[in-house]
Amino acid sequence: MKSEKSWGILSQALAVLTLTVALAGCGGSSDAGSTAGTSTVSGTGTAASPTVSGTPATTVAANNRYSFVPTVANPSGTALSFGIQNKPDWATFAETTGALSGTPSAPGQYSNIVITANDGTTTSELPAFSIQVTPAGTTPASSSSSSSGASSSSSSGAAAVTSGSSSSSSSGGASSVASANGSPSSSPAALLAYLTGLASQTRHILVGQHTNYWDNNPMDTVTPIPSGSNGSQVAILGTSNDWTGSGTEGLNPNASNGFVTLTNAWLAQGGIVEVSESPNSPIASGETYADVHTPGTQSYANWHSYLDAQIVKFKQVNGAVLWRPFNEINGSWSWWPGETAADFVLVWQQTHDYVISQGVTNVLWLWNINDWDSSGGGSWYPGSSYVDVVSIDAYPPDTQGVNQVYNFELTTGKPIIFAEVGGDSNNSAADIQPGMFNNDTIIATVKASFPKAVAIVFWCQNEGLALQQGESSVMSDPAVITLGALPQ
Repeated sequence: MKSEKSWGILSQALAVLTLTVALAGCGGSSDAGSTAGTSTVSGTGTAASPTVSGTPATTVAANNRYSFVPTVANPSGTALSFGIQNKPDWATFAETTGALSGTPSAPGQYSNIVITANDGTTTSELPAFSIQVTPAGTTPASSSSSSSGASSSSSSGAAAVTSGSSSSSSSGGASSVASANGSPSSSPAALLAYLTGLASQTRHILVGQHTNYWDNNPMDTVTPIPSGSNGSQVAILGTSNDWTGSGTEGLNPNASNGFVTLTNAWLAQGGIVEVSESPNSPIASGETYADVHTPGTQSYANWHSYLDAQIVKFKQVNGAVLWRPFNEINGSWSWWPGETAADFVLVWQQTHDYVISQGVTNVLWLWNINDWDSSGGGSWYPGSSYVDVVSIDAYPPDTQGVNQVYNFELTTGKPIIFAEVGGDSNNSAADIQPGMFNNDTIIATVKASFPKAVAIVFWCQNEGLALQQGESSVMSDPAVITLGALPQ
């Protein structure tokens, strides 16, 4: 772990978000053929009984993504468990959030689907609904919840039908295709298809560079690269929607050097963006990590309020991006590993479903782990329905540290990237200075030992590509794809 990165995280142990939350259900009109979103309560109803509402979409075209997350009001604040009757065989169901999602591959009719929520005493349920899967290429109907007034422990009920085969793919954010027309980042489906196809190609390694997250000029790690590489620029730019300790990118997203501006400028060139996030802890005083995924707790409310602020940013991004919402999930320096990997999995799944339910449709979900996990990291994996791309951080990549994680990631069937690489894990003045490391060794190791990896993104600060040896040879390597070589 880099020392500067660690410095930015140290304050998390003392910092508790005191965010307010307003998680009202999404407004909007439902499709004419959709089932009404009024919930009914079975069992003995009381003022503290949970209620479930929302309007699921009733049609989806084959090979398109279907997603529905109900709105839940839970006055008692007790933990809820969700159930489903007649779940379509192509869909997955989250028992902690009630989210129903998946990508059907063939037309068909799925009837009498019922989603329930139980607080241990009372069960609430949505009216039964059906999903008609139409032939591929047809335009599916979609709808969103018209319920409102959800409590602070609510997740907003919204249906989303999206194009492409990714687990969370859709068309990009506002004006996405206009700014990056024809590039892989024109839509999540296009980006995922491009990444998936690279592993079988001779020229298959996208090279990238993180911007400098603690610098008033975060692009100072990126703009010098062409002068040392015969005019070539990296294909992937690393930006951040929020990074603890950052004075620019995450905290001032609309400034000239902010997250939204930098991301949109790179997308406009047809480039690919990897967005990283390192949030402060939302765990409230007296609560535990498990409370982050427990509706009705202050930690749960803090986390969802934080997500609302990030959602606003992503809706301003003009194209598809890779989003790493938890960098190095097995890193002991962060708050999110918590007490068990099972807690993290629930937080990831809830985060995924909530962000999608709020209309963010331009991200591919990037699962990221440190290379030192001898188990391979499988216990931290939230499931294929919640992940689009998998990744490894390694300083530098070598077979001793990366093999187990790489081998696990191969089993997921997802595209594999190195989300952070560098010559030294500490990145301090005592450990690595400009010119001390030859990045040729990273390219050579990845090509020889991790041939299915399709991207390498160099870390910033002293690890920057332009600050170490081998910049020109890395950028001209026959396996490397630079910005100018991306499809346009």
